[in-house]
Amino acid sequence: MPTNTALNVSFTDFVLTPGVENTITSFPTQTDADMIARGIFGWTDTPKPDGSNLGQFPYLTRAGMSWGVGSAAYSATVFTTTGTFTTAANSSASTVYRIRGCGGGGGGGGANGLVAAAGGGGSSDSFELTMNGIAASTAIAITIGAGGTAGSTGADGGTGGSTIIAAPVSVTCTGGLGGVGTSSAGSAGGVGGTLTATGTYLSTFNSGEQSGTNGFGVSNNLSIGGNGADNALGQGGPGGAPNGTLGINGGSGAGWGSGGGGSINVAGVGGAGRPGIVIIERMTQ
Repeated sequence: MPTNTALNVSFTDFVLTPGVENTITSFPTQTDADMIARGIFGWTDTPKPDGSNLGQFPYLTRAGMSWGVGSAAYSATVFTTTGTFTTAANSSASTVYRIRGCGGGGGGGGANGLVAAAGGGGSSDSFELTMNGIAASTAIAITIGAGGTAGSTGADGGTGGSTIIAAPVSVTCTGGLGGVGTSSAGSAGGVGGTLTATGTYLSTFNSGEQSGTNGFGVSNNLSIGGNGADNALGQGGPGGAPNGTLGINGGSGAGWGSGGGGSINVAGVGGAGRPGIVIIERMTQ
């Protein structure tokens, strides 16, 4: 091909290689890992001029991949009992936190009758938010809602306690109501809790609370207690059943903030609701 003449040509299936007159018989195989890396990370931000995002890990957001979970910055604090979270001395108002949690789940109702079938406890709403604007060394009071008590024979299950995060986070997540106890036929499940969030947030998400299912009572051998309500953090307890693994009693809530199951039959006891939880993660420097 001439080297001193302008040509107008098009090519398909070609590769540029160093040297002269190299013959290419096949293209290099691209691995799955290389394809995934180029597809997911190929569009992410380049390093900032001030170097502030160098040495940081990628993390997945709802908008795609981003940078910011630095190995020296990231930390997580889990509260399953009431306490105080204090922001680190080396943080600043630009530090981003992810905060998740829920209140306590309602207890399952108790039963006391041959066809009695009590309702399951409601779950607390669960939430996730991100925020900044919190100064270094700020103390934030956190109250964890207790799980609702199990309904004794024929009695309603207890209401779950509220989880409260003080200002500037400013979140109140009420607990689920207990399932209704009964001495006759099926009774209602407890209503789920509510969420109030009045702080200034970068993003918010809540899964929505759920009510426990109603008990279903037909006869001595065909009664089923209401299931405890689930939420995004786990599953509620199962209702009592004639051939169930727990027999006539309801099961306790399994996931944080979930409801306990309702019981059936004579002297059936409901399952307890699961307490709430708060998880605070420092996401950036």
